[in-house]
Amino acid sequence: MLAVYEDGIGKLGFIYDVMREELYWGGKGLGVYRNNQLLKAPTMKALADGLWGMNAYMHGKNIHHATESDKQAWACVLAVVQVWKL
Repeated sequence: MLAVYEDGIGKLGFIYDVMREELYWGGKGLGVYRNNQLLKAPTMKALADGLWGMNAYMHGKNIHHATESDKQAWACVLAVVQVWKL
């Protein structure tokens, strides 16, 4: 994984999948590519329709406001549980 920043703002990102020998790369205004193939942008979904993962270190140190984001995600989960009575 490699990123290019200019004045603290991410400009380009590169991720190489060694097992599949695929390079994922992209940047704002460029789109995202797998090798040389432009990938379709994902559709926006509500948090309740997605999957939330949290790194324990980031949560513990509240990096990038991770603790607040985690609380919002759990509030969404609890709302879904109440609606569906799971």
